[in-house]
Amino acid sequence: MSDEQKLSETMRIAMADVRPPADLAAAGLARGHRMRRRARLLRAGGTVLGLSAIAVAGVSVLGDDSRRTETLTPQVTASSSPATPANPVPHKEVVRIFRGLLPAGGRLTVDPPWPGIGLASVVDGQFDDGKGPAAISLSIRRVSPSEPEAQCVPVQIHPYDDCKATRRSDGSVLVLNKGFTRPQFNTGEKLWYAELSRPGGILIHLGQYNSPEEKHEGGPTRPDPPLTLAQMTSIVTDPAWVRVAARLPAPGQPVGPDLYEEHPGEKLMATLRRLLPAGGRITHPQISDGYVSLIFGDAKGRTTIDVNVQTWRNKDPQSGPSGCRERTKDDPPDASCTKRTLSGGAVVYLQQRAADVVESGVTVRIADVMYPDGLRVVAMVANGTSLKSGPKTRDTPALTLEQLYRLVTDPSWRN
Repeated sequence: MSDEQKLSETMRIAMADVRPPADLAAAGLARGHRMRRRARLLRAGGTVLGLSAIAVAGVSVLGDDSRRTETLTPQVTASSSPATPANPVPHKEVVRIFRGLLPAGGRLTVDPPWPGIGLASVVDGQFDDGKGPAAISLSIRRVSPSEPEAQCVPVQIHPYDDCKATRRSDGSVLVLNKGFTRPQFNTGEKLWYAELSRPGGILIHLGQYNSPEEKHEGGPTRPDPPLTLAQMTSIVTDPAWVRVAARLPAPGQPVGPDLYEEHPGEKLMATLRRLLPAGGRITHPQISDGYVSLIFGDAKGRTTIDVNVQTWRNKDPQSGPSGCRERTKDDPPDASCTKRTLSGGAVVYLQQRAADVVESGVTVRIADVMYPDGLRVVAMVANGTSLKSGPKTRDTPALTLEQLYRLVTDPSWRN
């Protein structure tokens, strides 16, 4: 991940348990919950965690479906403004379709439509099947065909999710996920979702909770969300959403970062594999340009390893990594940070600290080097499935700080 993505994810986790002031107006609370759920919904499809660059390896190709499919025939041109649909499906029509696909006997209560979303049709509200109201959200989006397909979030990021991705006979990819609103814990409010990537750039996402709103003040109000995986599958795969998507504006071309160049992911993974200690077993590889991740297992247990490699176009030393004081200002007292300056002017920072979920007992080690020509290599390891939390998988990470130092300063990252 880029520094911006990591910061965003760190802030999101840090704020996960922050509750609003008790005297906040009820209307303001409701609006805040709706906005947060809508923001989560529109970030779905690989971006919900700030991980849109990660291409998940090993997507299951099991499963099939004989449901009738339809071909997307856009009614707008590429020059149409992405903020204004040319002939959008009215919100009430999308609600009508959604209500007709929900299980009989339940009641859907819909929040007011959200104006100005441009590339998506969104339904946001509550579904009550008689066992308690549950927050539910649906979005139909147009995305660039070059964007990654629906995918499970890596176990290194969501260690407690139960997720399966299946490629279907029509070329679409279906993701079914059971997890938690606070993904670094295996308790609390549940978030289940189904996501379907259709060929041609259609993304349908359905999310549900076991409470009347995301991060409900009173906690979960029912054991599980109301819809089963089969019911969610039936909803997101319905061909009606193809017709809805056809009336949304075509997305513009994605704009890449202009601050840095990300190195090819396959080359990074090959380099990382070559630099790891011999005799270990590598599982859960995640590969994207600029970022690779894997789990390394040896006789003492498993270690999560992430590596980020970029060449920054702005070579101003002031734009480089922050110093030890800034890096450790919010860490526990036993956290450590040292700085080393290499003969050619490169600066290396070595850190050790507890994971964000301190009670997990997971230790994180970081090596970060910035060269004068803009090349930056960052490696992070943890003795747990996730760099942010448990479960803890061994006493200490497999790589020491000195081994991490040698790893990030190896000249092969330039090749």
